[in-house]
Amino acid sequence: MSIPSQNDFLLPFLNLLSIRQTLTRGQMLYQLAPNFGISQ
Repeated sequence: MSIPSQNDFLLPFLNLLSIRQTLTRGQMLYQLAPNFGISQ
């Protein structure tokens, strides 16, 4: 899978921010990964 474009990445990212919970970068990436079919 290719790297998602900025527009494809933006909505899931903003939805995650709307939770208003403090997250580390790693936690954000872990939560965003399933939206793009990325695994560890």
